[in-house]
Amino acid sequence: MSRPGTDGSLATTAVQGARLTDIPTEAATIVVVEDDVVIGQAIVDALGAHGYRPSWCRTGEMAMNSLEHAPDLVLLDAGLPDV
Repeated sequence: MSRPGTDGSLATTAVQGARLTDIPTEAATIVVVEDDVVIGQAIVDALGAHGYRPSWCRTGEMAMNSLEHAPDLVLLDAGLPDV
């Protein structure tokens, strides 16, 4: 469940039931963690086409090392070998 924050952003209180539309596109950074090239590229392309700022990491370790700032959303392939 998401609820508006005081600054206009949305705070996510639970992942289950969250929708991509709950995140304001003008400030949304989304980290995609996916090892399959075809799937990862498709997700990044679709998010970019809708105004989001996606970044793509092919391993869980790469994702953890790249997180200087908390993203608005992380899309994680839970079947990754290193997760």
